[in-house]
Amino acid sequence: MKVTYAQILVLSWILLVDLTGMAHCESGHFVKNNGELKLMQVSQLPEPVEPKVIKGTRARPADFPASFYQSSGVGRCTATLVGPSVLLTAAHCVANGGKVTISISATTFKGKCTHHEKWQNGEGDVSADYALCLIDRELAGVTPERLDLSGSGLDVGQKLLLAGFGCTQEDMSGGNDGVFRIGLTKISEMPSYNQQQPNDMLSESDPNENAPAIVCPGDSGGSVYRLKSNSTVAGARSIVALNSRVGLESDTKVNGKSYLVATFTSDFKSFVGTWSKKNKVEVCGLTKSMSVACHR
Repeated sequence: MKVTYAQILVLSWILLVDLTGMAHCESGHFVKNNGELKLMQVSQLPEPVEPKVIKGTRARPADFPASFYQSSGVGRCTATLVGPSVLLTAAHCVANGGKVTISISATTFKGKCTHHEKWQNGEGDVSADYALCLIDRELAGVTPERLDLSGSGLDVGQKLLLAGFGCTQEDMSGGNDGVFRIGLTKISEMPSYNQQQPNDMLSESDPNENAPAIVCPGDSGGSVYRLKSNSTVAGARSIVALNSRVGLESDTKVNGKSYLVATFTSDFKSFVGTWSKKNKVEVCGLTKSMSVACHR
């Protein structure tokens, strides 16, 4: 079934990570995973029989072949392939220099992740919540997602697509059932609205505008997409941010605000440019002449 831009209604969720390091800051809550990432391909998930979301719709895992998730005894995390051998996730998902393992069918890929230098294990700029992971070889047959490094045309009031697993209620209950969900959210603040955290882009739940999606505590590293006008979910899209932190009304309830770290700020562009040049790898949206096709 095709899901069009106008048909996406969903959601709030939680993507659990290792709770070895929990942190609260004035602008959002996050938990740190100081270990490794062990990822599986989202598109290998079975099609869910029943969407268990409020006023929502399920995602088709096959529409997100470049998305990978961690599912272990301590929780979950998400990463996205943005080049033939490059993964993008949140810095709080994995240790700086931490290992990543990807399983696709019977094949295993390994790699190493690097934090943005300003992240400083969550003690520096919390809006520099980026990690890039170099995989030991190309993931042949997997089409990478495209980074939006310009942000051209984005503004307050526009809708973005969030994706993840986890809770389906604002009190952080429900979900966590292995169903991959998508939903729209509305931009309420563009990057640099807070000069101390210049990469933050704030979104808010607005059910009246068909944009009720909320990032819940523990939501980690999932990509935030801009859909081309009237595009289906599987159609033209690009990554404009990552899920980073969540606003809390209390210890048991979200407040409807999601803290996203943008991919079109000078901090991120410098990071991905320097890192890709050092490691001699291609990145969709950055490398002018790609050796593989990127998601359109």
